[in-house]
Amino acid sequence: MEKFVRLPIISLTAVFLRQYATAKNSTRTKAPKSTTTKPRTTKQKSTGTKKSTAKTRTKTKAVKLKDEGPIPEGPKNPGTPYTIWFADFYNQFKPDNPTLKVTEIGKIAGERWRSLPHDEKETYSEKYRKAKSKFEDDFKAWKESLTSKEIARVNEYRKLAKLKGKHVKLLKDSRKPKRPKTPFLHFITANKNFDESKTMIEQTQELVERWRSMNPEDKKPFEDLYAQEKAAYDSQILIYKKSLE
Repeated sequence: MEKFVRLPIISLTAVFLRQYATAKNSTRTKAPKSTTTKPRTTKQKSTGTKKSTAKTRTKTKAVKLKDEGPIPEGPKNPGTPYTIWFADFYNQFKPDNPTLKVTEIGKIAGERWRSLPHDEKETYSEKYRKAKSKFEDDFKAWKESLTSKEIARVNEYRKLAKLKGKHVKLLKDSRKPKRPKTPFLHFITANKNFDESKTMIEQTQELVERWRSMNPEDKKPFEDLYAQEKAAYDSQILIYKKSLE
């Protein structure tokens, strides 16, 4: 899972440009030292401290995760019909054009793909459907093989990946206890008979009004149900959290 904490080349370039601009501005303001006011200097220092602190926290978190051992890697998503085709195209095209950059090959590939006959595109669409189906089965089996602690650690890396701008979803742990239903939700469940003459919104509004007009004695059975579920949830979530340690 090293890829989650690796900055992309574009981000590194942006950081370099910002550092260059900062250095350039600092050399300009160095000469007239006496003209710089104290409040302005203080603001610049405090901002720099915040940035460095944030960077330190992120790095510390990443190192801590790495020290706990390798993260279980799941199956890779097949992508799209185009990405499957591009892999074949690149392997054939690159050896004959070793000097071309990936961006240049990408432009040529885009033009080739757009002009590709429909039946050839359909071939790769079929490959994609098969690969997608296999991926979903493999992913389900992989996820079920993970412990709650492993799922939590995978999610920590995915959170870091989100901070880097990557589109990833957090894994859901089916073993994590579900929160109890509120008294109102218990009331809705007990009164969910569907009236075909009314819309779902109308029926929900009626239930809301009924709940608001109910006296405390009528609400008590639903509140008792919530209290029972809440007590069970509190004990179960403690056991679950201990399993993550």
